Amino acid sequence: YYNKYFKKSFALKNYTAEKLADLVEHIKDTLGVSEKTSFLEAKLDEDAPVAKFVKFAEDHRRERQRRLDAGDETAEIKFPRNAP
Repeated sequence: YYNKYFKKSFALKNYTAEKLADLVEHIKDTLGVSEKTSFLEAKLDEDAPVAKFVKFAEDHRRERQRRLDAGDETAEIKFPRNAP
């Protein structure tokens, strides 16, 4: 599905992750890895309102900004730029 909608293949390096667990760490409020099966599982209900996702995104943005202001350079998200 990723290729169909974004017209490029999915690669963890595009999200500054080396392992799937690193990527899941960025979206831990909405997606997790089951300890029993090691499969991905949704943490929110199927009918969760979009406002909830927006709230999560804004809360995490504010937290990253607070950490950056405090001097924590690891809080910055660096997405690689693709050549045109």
